[in-house]
Amino acid sequence: MQLHPAPVCCENACGGSGMTCNGFDCNDLPLSQCNYEYGTGKEFDATGKHCMLADMKRYMTESQPELAQTFECIANVGTYGSGDEKVMLSATSALGEPQNAPGGCDEGFLRDDALLVLVFITDEEDDAADDGKGSPGEPAEWFQAVVAAKGGEEKSAVVLGLVGDSNLPMGLCPPGGDPNGGDGMGADASPRLQSFVDMFSNGVIGSVCAADYTPFFAEAVGVIDTACDEFEPPG
Repeated sequence: MQLHPAPVCCENACGGSGMTCNGFDCNDLPLSQCNYEYGTGKEFDATGKHCMLADMKRYMTESQPELAQTFECIANVGTYGSGDEKVMLSATSALGEPQNAPGGCDEGFLRDDALLVLVFITDEEDDAADDGKGSPGEPAEWFQAVVAAKGGEEKSAVVLGLVGDSNLPMGLCPPGGDPNGGDGMGADASPRLQSFVDMFSNGVIGSVCAADYTPFFAEAVGVIDTACDEFEPPG
């Protein structure tokens, strides 16, 4: 039996003894509750390959061997998940107390002595959660959650967003573009996500419809360098 994303998809698909799913024994799936929580780090790519993160962490540290190859592994998330965009739910959950507290799935990830860089790339807006599809809260609340995670120091975070921009002057995405249209050119206008990024002194917005992301990331690196130079750890 082959399913994606593996091996998370296997739990509901596995049946009787002796069955396998994507090469995993159904009686011994390598999964924990952390695999099902928003905001936790990944251990597997979309095909079920274990990314071999060092030190039994769910995120990479300076001790990680083969950093580029490991990042390529965990960045391979596939396209098999929910179609409901919840960018900010994932981000705020990753920075929240349950994940980062002692015993949490990502204990040690969020550090007071480090600059936080949040990057998101999406061709759909994070819609209001009242229809059950988007992230809870509004841009100002997402902003406050990120700032709180950095001890109230807004400039201790850099936020980079590649989003649909057909609502902006000189936007590159075609008006009314459909991200599911099949031509690879569509993207929802994303005023909520744009508003969130604009609240940060160190915020950079780019168009997800750009043919080349190099200028965006070149600008982002400059912002990160400046923020890093100005960063003062607490105490």
